[in-house]
Amino acid sequence: MLPIPKVKVGKKGAIYYCLSTKNGNHFPSVIVRENESEIEYRLPDWYGEWVLMSWAMNDISFPSWAEFGKLENGNYYVELLDDKQERLEVKDQEQQEKIDELRKIWLETMKKLK
Repeated sequence: MLPIPKVKVGKKGAIYYCLSTKNGNHFPSVIVRENESEIEYRLPDWYGEWVLMSWAMNDISFPSWAEFGKLENGNYYVELLDDKQERLEVKDQEQQEKIDELRKIWLETMKKLK
């Protein structure tokens, strides 16, 4: 399991250099570079939506920096970062619609698996 710290609002989580994502055996995972090695970590189910979106978004490709954290209320988050480790943002309506559609598909799939 990827080490994901609990963070307070306004604080940073753990930053990893992500090489790719996977969704195998009904759980999401991420391959990160650590000390010149490639390591695959399982992710909490919440990140399944992010894995799907990372496959679908053509302009955000791996490798990429990403910040992972778990807020005090129990919600997980991930923020994709640029090479300067600053946050990336969705820039157009078409991309946002694609993300919204993938989110719906992921939520329906998770309901069926429960």
